[in-house]
Amino acid sequence: MKKLLCARISLLTALRRLRSNIGSWISLLLIPALMTGCILLFSKEESSPSAGFAFDTSSPSEQALAFSRLLEEDGFLLMEKEELRESVSTGRLDCGFLFPASFPEAGATPAPEGSIRLLCSQRTVLDAFFREKLAARLLSLSAPSLAAGIAGYYGFPGGEEELQDRFSAWYEDGELYSFTFESVEGTPAPEEGILLSSLLSGIVALFPFSALLLSAGSLSPRKNRGLLQALGGGSFFRLLVFPLGLLQFCLVFLFTVGSLLLISAFFPGTIPSFIWYALPWYLLSLSGVEALASAFLPSAGAFLLPAVFSVSLILCPIFLDITVFLPLLEPLRWLLPPCWLYLPSDTPGAPTWLWPLLSLLIFSIGFLSLRFQCSSARIQADSKA
Repeated sequence: MKKLLCARISLLTALRRLRSNIGSWISLLLIPALMTGCILLFSKEESSPSAGFAFDTSSPSEQALAFSRLLEEDGFLLMEKEELRESVSTGRLDCGFLFPASFPEAGATPAPEGSIRLLCSQRTVLDAFFREKLAARLLSLSAPSLAAGIAGYYGFPGGEEELQDRFSAWYEDGELYSFTFESVEGTPAPEEGILLSSLLSGIVALFPFSALLLSAGSLSPRKNRGLLQALGGGSFFRLLVFPLGLLQFCLVFLFTVGSLLLISAFFPGTIPSFIWYALPWYLLSLSGVEALASAFLPSAGAFLLPAVFSVSLILCPIFLDITVFLPLLEPLRWLLPPCWLYLPSDTPGAPTWLWPLLSLLIFSIGFLSLRFQCSSARIQADSKA
């Protein structure tokens, strides 16, 4: 009865110590907070900078109206002339373009009445940006005439009407020109969804590791000497250390999986599929690492965490996979626990049973080492007494 009462008091004391571990709780709370922040950041639709345009006539030509539809696709707002001036002067619009009544029949002329007027707000710094966008659309408008002139000058077959029909067909297909950016390996460049998946997997890799390593001291026999002497090495491990270790594992699992499930419910398809398979075995491995740190390095959270976290931030493929450029660093990656989350996806040829087996092995080695340290500390305490 006395031993059972002592065990309950010891467990409450250890739980109080775990509760007061601010760093561990901050790492846990950062998991849902950072995931939500990433989702909100990438789900926010980018709006085009505010700019408008108007025609200096109440009845613009059909060609001018067709050109205005192109500008509206680029985010420009079609307005009346006086409304445009007022919006720019009050700062509701950054810039405005006022097209002459003769647009687009009038050719290039230095006369003010044939020019497109640019209205700028005093606070804008984007006037060059809007001029470039407008110039691109103007070039697409004048491209058939320019091409016809060049073709006529050099004697190429095909008149202006035929070229106009060809350009119109190209416009209907989408863009006159299209570009694809490729990475150094010749694959398409990452899209926003891929970057978001990388950020979410990086949060899952780094912050559960931080939470468990920061709470390693609560299991350490050096920091629980009084409880160890009262309970004994074997009882201390069974009644306190092992349940407390499982509680920490469950807390990290709950915060991580709960955050992923909420994100999946509100934003389906954003969580990489490999995380669902790798996460249980990854967290089990981290619990074994926590037990090893508790047994041999009780202050690992204070001394090792900043270095391991920083190096893992570089070597984990979160923002950039640096091992593509420096392959010699790849062996170093797998020495860092936060990088273990990516092992199943980086080695598709490995058998599926390998990762659960390795995780159970690391977990067992960690807690057996911790039990051995508890027994050794008990023997040393008895010999000194």
